[in-house]
Amino acid sequence: MLRNSDFKSVSSFVLRHSLCGLPFQYLLLDFFMPERTQKPVEPAPWGPKQGDGGGPRSPDISRPDTKDLLKKMRKVDPNQSKRYRQRTGQ
Repeated sequence: MLRNSDFKSVSSFVLRHSLCGLPFQYLLLDFFMPERTQKPVEPAPWGPKQGDGGGPRSPDISRPDTKDLLKKMRKVDPNQSKRYRQRTGQ
């Protein structure tokens, strides 16, 4: 014998079955699809860390002094230092 609650589930089954092809498709969705839970969002490990400045910075590298370079070149090869001076305009 059918109870009132059975009638509601059967009627919803019949309505769903008449609208779509597979009758068990919606039954599975009704029984085995739990509500989605929201997990707390964690920052990506490769992202910027707290307290980090703006973006990437260029390295702090000072240019070598050209006078020192010319002195070293004279010791090795005097003609090479002249050619270098002509090439760079010094």
